[in-house]
Amino acid sequence: MTSFVDLRPQRAMGNTAFSLASQIWGRTAAAVQGLAQRRANALADERFLERARRDPRLLAELQAAIARHQFTS
Repeated sequence: MTSFVDLRPQRAMGNTAFSLASQIWGRTAAAVQGLAQRRANALADERFLERARRDPRLLAELQAAIARHQFTS
């Protein structure tokens, strides 16, 4: 007597697990990329502010931009 084992449900579970792992990996990669971008922006802001502290013209432009922003908000 020969027994027949249907492997289709196991394959479907494997595909589902792969899909879930792929989604988790994609979300994790996007989160890490976003974190890296925010850190790069923060470092650029820090460098800009340090330069503005040493350059009176740049500091005046920065203060004018801040004043314009506060006026429109």
